[in-house]
Amino acid sequence: MEKIKILLADDHLLVRQAWRLLFEKQEEFILVGEASTGEEVIQLASELKPHVIMMDINMPGVNGLDATRIITQNDNSIKVLVVSMHNQVSYALTAFRFGASGYITKGSSAEEVFKAINLAYNNHKYVCEELNGVFIDEVVNNKSTNDTRVKKLTPQEKKVINFLRNGDSSKKIAEEMNISRRTVEVHRYHILKKLNLPNTVALMSFINKNNFDVLVN
Repeated sequence: MEKIKILLADDHLLVRQAWRLLFEKQEEFILVGEASTGEEVIQLASELKPHVIMMDINMPGVNGLDATRIITQNDNSIKVLVVSMHNQVSYALTAFRFGASGYITKGSSAEEVFKAINLAYNNHKYVCEELNGVFIDEVVNNKSTNDTRVKKLTPQEKKVINFLRNGDSSKKIAEEMNISRRTVEVHRYHILKKLNLPNTVALMSFINKNNFDVLVN
């Protein structure tokens, strides 16, 4: 049976030592390396190819969330389990948007940590029990609200959004859709109004946050 290769990333030596002692007692895991900065964990992830990275958020230099994004973009076979002192849902949501496979707090039990690692290793997502109920409510309610708003968009407005997300100008959108620039601006106005957004910057944030390709299909 293949052992799950673990890479630790935390700027506190005592924390890493505690994790090390914990994993050394478990036959299914093998600790392949330790990092104390974001830059170091990015480099070690590339060199050591761990199955799962235990990632602290607050590290000097590149923080844990940015390191997670870089690592998972470079190699999506590497799973990142964010370990944080923060028990707010907003932190968990952000971690998943940055590519994490799981989110646990430093108050999670050893059994829960092992469970989270195994789930991440097997391509599943995990949120610690402390946040799970609140997290699900937040995701479901947010998605329901967004789905309702998106359903108000016309096919033409959705096309405009897809051009906008690619960084296209109103002039180029008009040419591609064979409509006037004035019509493009009208579409943009209606899009912002229907999605209850103040400007195009907020629209781009909405698209990136909510995976617009999924929502419009």
